[in-house]
Amino acid sequence: MKLKTVAFILSIFAMVSCKKEETKIPLTDVKTKEKYDQIKELEWLVGDWENQQKDGALKLSWKKENDSAFVGNSYVFRGKDTLQSESMMLVQSGDSLRFVIMAGTGIVNGNENKEVLLTLKSFTGNQYVFENSKHDFPEKISYEKLPEDTLVSQTSGMKKGRRSIEEFKLVKRK
Repeated sequence: MKLKTVAFILSIFAMVSCKKEETKIPLTDVKTKEKYDQIKELEWLVGDWENQQKDGALKLSWKKENDSAFVGNSYVFRGKDTLQSESMMLVQSGDSLRFVIMAGTGIVNGNENKEVLLTLKSFTGNQYVFENSKHDFPEKISYEKLPEDTLVSQTSGMKKGRRSIEEFKLVKRK
């Protein structure tokens, strides 16, 4: 009888433990089955994006490196001059999806040539929010997928002691 009671308690413990594992918030309503399913949620990002304005242009490009990493570059142009550029990666590592800014030129609050690492903190609808509360700028980067191949990119944090938010609406080039 004691053996059955112990087995029953262990099976309840196992179900509760599994239940806790299932309550992790996935990036979509569909539960992830593979180690790298989370990054698959952002495959729509792969391609070339741009925001044209009268005083310059922002271009963003993402390529799929492998099943667990996308490589990106962004450029700010004014005429033929490149005012700013940066290299980035989206990396799936276990259960964490990370946004890594690797190198850049013309960045206001440089990071002494060190990588800036932000972790996916939330997902609601079609908006992905990456954060690193220990970094000044960017502290937060969000990408929101809109209809008609449109992306809203928002970067925020502290610049020169003041809260700063930069937002760009980009359209995917065909």
